[in-house]
Amino acid sequence: MCPVIEISDNVFNRLKRLAEPLVDTPDSVIGRLIDRFEHASTMPQTDNVTHVDALNGSIVDVHGNLSSIQVSRQVLSFDPARLPDVTHTTLVSGVVGTKSVGDWNQLSLEVHAAVIEKVGSVDALRRVSAANIKAGAHFERGFKTRQGLSFSLQGVEANKACAVSFRLAQEFQIPLTAEFRWQNKEKAAFPGRVGRIEWNPGK
Repeated sequence: MCPVIEISDNVFNRLKRLAEPLVDTPDSVIGRLIDRFEHASTMPQTDNVTHVDALNGSIVDVHGNLSSIQVSRQVLSFDPARLPDVTHTTLVSGVVGTKSVGDWNQLSLEVHAAVIEKVGSVDALRRVSAANIKAGAHFERGFKTRQGLSFSLQGVEANKACAVSFRLAQEFQIPLTAEFRWQNKEKAAFPGRVGRIEWNPGK
């Protein structure tokens, strides 16, 4: 008789994303993950950055092997064209050009500040951004600005701030890096892990 194991709904849903419809069973998916992990564990590690496919949630190590287990020191690196779910994250380090920022909405504000230098006016900034923007300094209803800016930007949740920031960065060739940590919550995409998204027009 085969042993019976219990897994959470979250883990089961992640297994389904890795399964081939009408072919795989939970047992075959788990077996394939173990095979790939065992294969990867026999190879020397040359980097501490793990690249992640954010569309299907799978983790690919530096050798290109799909792995369900990674050591905690590794940083998950994401393609800015395929952003992860950053709900339940805290921005650890953000850099827009050469300017450091401390949270997702400040990151978005500085990206917009870089864009307005290229487009020339608040009206033009509104046309290229999906964000809620007002001319002048405003601090009600979540609006923020800083000294030297001619506009204010309304704060939004992390996913929206991240998405508009990286879209504008790519469109207007603005170097942008965000390193962040997911909280240890079941609904977080990668609980307790550190992620990194980088866009560098020179690369």
